[in-house]
Amino acid sequence: PPRSTLFPYTTLFRSNLELKAKANSDQTDLLIESSKIHGKLRYANRLTQRDTYYSTETGRLKIREETDLAREFKAYAILYERPDVKEDKFSDYIFYPIQDIKLFLKVFGGALKTEVIVDKVRELYLYENARIHFDNVEGLGRFVEIEVVIDPDPEKAKLQRDPHQIMSELVKIMDIKDEDRITCGYRELLINSRVENKNNNLNFVEVRDLSYYARSDKVFWVVNETINDHIKANYIIPCI
Repeated sequence: PPRSTLFPYTTLFRSNLELKAKANSDQTDLLIESSKIHGKLRYANRLTQRDTYYSTETGRLKIREETDLAREFKAYAILYERPDVKEDKFSDYIFYPIQDIKLFLKVFGGALKTEVIVDKVRELYLYENARIHFDNVEGLGRFVEIEVVIDPDPEKAKLQRDPHQIMSELVKIMDIKDEDRITCGYRELLINSRVENKNNNLNFVEVRDLSYYARSDKVFWVVNETINDHIKANYIIPCI
């Protein structure tokens, strides 16, 4: 049976094992030096991406527009589900290639409520069935992201190496520290950074059934109930 709670009635979704962390200038060099020994790494592309996130009742929805080094443009609608934890986590997703992005946005844009737009430049490397992203995110800085792609065909997936083994290998090669791991995604980090940039008063930004608040240098997720326009916090969880 499918693991996903977002896609309980279909096995058409795909899965990655993922990790995101703050990047440092040495990690690309470490990766390339290791590849000289193991010969598994290849540089794939530089992608200029814009991810527009929309409000949803469940899961996360974004429209991705990207242009590569050859100036080839592609666009996708991506619906996904991923836990916000520092450990390696599975992301379940379905993506739909958009042939005419202008028409798509004209048809659906009025019905979708935009949460946040994330602009980034991504350097893409491939290592076996893993994608390694070195991202320069506007307004946030530099990050490294690892996605170990699991083949959607169960028989082919059995022939792949354990995704946790590949992840551990890459974490060791790039010397990714536990304290540099990121719990949430760029969407949440960018929303949080905007809250932090406001004054030290209690500020709320509504995102589905979550609110974010910042006081001094602390940013938290608040799972809340709204009673007579007052927020009653049930759970307070640090985002990173």
